[in-house]
Amino acid sequence: AVAVAQLFVLTPGHPWGGDFSQYIHHAVNLLHGEGYGDTGYLFNPAHPNVGPPHYPPGLPLMFAPVIAVWGVNFTVLKLVILASSVAVVAMVYLCFRRDLPLGYLVALLAIVGLNQHAVADVNSIGSDVPFMALLYLAIFVIRTAYDTPEQQPPRQGLLLLAAASAASLLTGLPV
Repeated sequence: AVAVAQLFVLTPGHPWGGDFSQYIHHAVNLLHGEGYGDTGYLFNPAHPNVGPPHYPPGLPLMFAPVIAVWGVNFTVLKLVILASSVAVVAMVYLCFRRDLPLGYLVALLAIVGLNQHAVADVNSIGSDVPFMALLYLAIFVIRTAYDTPEQQPPRQGLLLLAAASAASLLTGLPV
């Protein structure tokens, strides 16, 4: 339901300004085997808050196969963000399904997936939504690792997966 609702608000194009062009250029560089940081962006060390010299490769790695098939198509790239938004809602569901009554759970999922910021984020090519999906994945995996019978230690393999997911949040690399 969240995906369908968010599909209806997708708009063509993209507002100018922001980080999206650097993410896309990084993805194109990955596809063509060019230097990852060769985006043409001139980093100004006197104003480092404007933007970094280059971004972590997580989002560009997500975009690269899409660009390889459809080219630099903003609408299709926004579908990657939309899929990440649906993943956020799915991970929130998995995290809270046993803690909340069904009515509260449905309300939480609607709030997470259909609030004005979530809907606006689907129309913006950026890393925030994929970051949230990885964050909730890490939370879910940690909860699952500790979901063991009394006196049993947490499942170590799942904790390693959670650590990998958390590390990807810091590095930008996908799990």
